[in-house]
Amino acid sequence: EYISQRVNVCVLGPQGSGKSSLLNCFFSFPVRRRMAAEQHILVCRADLSPTADGEEMCQYLYDQLVYGVRRLLAGSSLQTELLAELEIIQSHAALTRLQQTIEMLHDYGYFILLVMDNFETFTSSPTITMNHHEVFRSLIEGGRLQCVVATDYDLSRDSLPADVRGSYFLQKFTGFLCMQPLTEEQAAAFIAGKQAGSPMQLDDRAIRTVHLLSGGVPWVLEAVAEAVFDSLEQGEGKLNG
Repeated sequence: EYISQRVNVCVLGPQGSGKSSLLNCFFSFPVRRRMAAEQHILVCRADLSPTADGEEMCQYLYDQLVYGVRRLLAGSSLQTELLAELEIIQSHAALTRLQQTIEMLHDYGYFILLVMDNFETFTSSPTITMNHHEVFRSLIEGGRLQCVVATDYDLSRDSLPADVRGSYFLQKFTGFLCMQPLTEEQAAAFIAGKQAGSPMQLDDRAIRTVHLLSGGVPWVLEAVAEAVFDSLEQGEGKLNG
């Protein structure tokens, strides 16, 4: 529904709550290939690096768009022409190159869906300026771009660098999905799947303790459960709560 209505979506949740898994599920390569062929939606999937500066991020996003043209549009009658257009754009600065690529693809009938993981890297980077935000905002308002992002950052005004506070780009995010921690019942099912076939089994009390210690965050839950298994295998015999 969010995609069809072109709503910009922010997936929120603590580290390890399943945000990346959700994006990988919804935007797997076969799904992206089908969206490109059937809906002319070109999904650019990006996992932002915390060490990249603004220029490097824009270059990376541009590279991901080029990758999409090469892989997602393989076999398309337009692919050769699009790649030739990309060669012309390459000489420009990274932000300009990214903007012109999105606009060029739109002129050829493709809508860009930009899916970014670790979005806090973008919002909190001192090298991402208001100019970057304005470019993304203009592309969204021009009907050329939609964003789906995942972050463990609150994106509130107080948490943003001074230069991007009040960003109109961030105000374009009107859809929010909050990843909830696992309940005790869900944690029990999760652990049961992990310990299937293992001679070591956690009883209900141990599972309750593991769930409490982990806060229901899946990757923490798994780490705590593994630590308990290791303790039992080393002969300590039981979990001391």
